[in-house]
Amino acid sequence: SIVAMKSSFLPHLERKLMIKNITQEFENNFGILPEYVEYRQN
Repeated sequence: SIVAMKSSFLPHLERKLMIKNITQEFENNFGILPEYVEYRQN
């Protein structure tokens, strides 16, 4: 993917920080998701 190609050019530390940020974004999204699903069911 384009993201993987770009990340391969970054220094190791920057790549680790980018992955950490993406992981936190997913955790934030999935933290909201269960409430959204419960709302849909009601």
